[in-house]
Amino acid sequence: MVCRLAGAVGDFDIAILLAPDDPDPHYDRGLIYAEMGDSLQAIDDLSKALELDPDFVEAHYSRGLAYRDLGELDKALDDFDAAIRIEPNYGIAHYARGITNLNREAYDSALDDFDAVIGLDPDNAPALRGRGVALGGMGRGEEAIKDLGRSLDIDPDSSEALMARGIAHASLEQYNLALADYTRVLDLEPANTRTLFNRGTARMRLARYEGAVDDFSAIIEIDPDNAGAHMARGFANTLLGDRPRPGQRRVVAEQGHPVPGPGRAGEGGARLRRGHPPGSRRPLGSPGQTGCS
Repeated sequence: MVCRLAGAVGDFDIAILLAPDDPDPHYDRGLIYAEMGDSLQAIDDLSKALELDPDFVEAHYSRGLAYRDLGELDKALDDFDAAIRIEPNYGIAHYARGITNLNREAYDSALDDFDAVIGLDPDNAPALRGRGVALGGMGRGEEAIKDLGRSLDIDPDSSEALMARGIAHASLEQYNLALADYTRVLDLEPANTRTLFNRGTARMRLARYEGAVDDFSAIIEIDPDNAGAHMARGFANTLLGDRPRPGQRRVVAEQGHPVPGPGRAGEGGARLRRGHPPGSRRPLGSPGQTGCS
């Protein structure tokens, strides 16, 4: 794969030499650099494409993803804003901006973007999941559970949606329901330490201290330097020997909402070829092409 991508960069180098004022080869080379994990070089090429064509909507979107990969969230938002100004119904840019706002804990803004995606595609599971996370972050747990349930009806094995719904249940002190969601996540991802931590915490809330010790011990086996798990296991072991009344228990707080990852809305690697419809993906090679020989 790496050799194939490097060969593609070489082809686009030649295309740029032959047609230096054409934004497309700059854009396509930028996508290759993004695929290779070189966000800085991707931004350079995408910026050149935008210098040649300021209304190149896919380049704004793709550069926004590259900026976000570097943690430059304000610049990412600027590019997603530009893409949406050019094409107001550009669903994947709304989704990308929503995810970026979740990362900033700007839940009101994230909610607006996920509403926009759902308005265009009511059964978009990633957008429903994102809106559920935003609602949970705003303290609207019952609404969050409804959206996350709809997302799970469409994509039953989404560990992110299950995790988020578990956190929403816990926020409403529905610890048995939270425990069930966390257990489903761990059926899918047994080494998910954040979910192990949250399940251990839910078990402590339910005074199931032996199970809590098991969960925190599992975290320590995976990550021996996890200080939070050591502290939580210490609390759980203490409570095993001295079980106070429910209102007196010392417990740790659940860890926060996950940010949804790539999904049907086209987030993540779906940096688009110019002219493709929103949600489409640009293949990096022809069918049957392999890497280096």
